[in-house]
Amino acid sequence: MTARSATPADADAIARIYNEGIEDRVATFETRPRSGADVHLWFDGVHPIVAVEDGDSVVAFAAAVQAELRSKR
Repeated sequence: MTARSATPADADAIARIYNEGIEDRVATFETRPRSGADVHLWFDGVHPIVAVEDGDSVVAFAAAVQAELRSKR
């Protein structure tokens, strides 16, 4: 596995992982699934986002985002 800076091209994969956490209720108290477009807003050039790859697939991420961007409807 390799950690790297995430790019907007990773938004769909990050949304998939984020939504898994919502579905299993283990990783977050959030209840609204996110789309790739929602996650794309997190890339503001200020707050870091890290993607973890296993081969060619993003399997994990970490993000620091403004709360209003994370929960924007």
